[in-house]
Amino acid sequence: MEIKIQSGIPIPPRMTSNLSIVANKMNVGDCVDVPKSQAVNMCKAIRRVHGELSASMRSLDKETWRVWRTK
Repeated sequence: MEIKIQSGIPIPPRMTSNLSIVANKMNVGDCVDVPKSQAVNMCKAIRRVHGELSASMRSLDKETWRVWRTK
C-alpha cells in the first residue's frame, strides 16, 4: 500500500458536548447545578476550556452538585 501525502485539507472541528458548550459560556464566578453523575465531567469541561485549576465543585445534596468556574 502506498501512502499518499495530501495538503490543503482542513481539520474538522472536534465534537463538542453540551457540557463544553456551557463551560465555554461561563465567566469567572459563574456556577451551574448538575446531577451527581455529571459533576466530574462538568469540572473537566471547564478545565479543558479555561485551563487547569479553573473549576471547583461542592455537593448540595445526595443528587446535586454545584460547579464553579474559578479562573
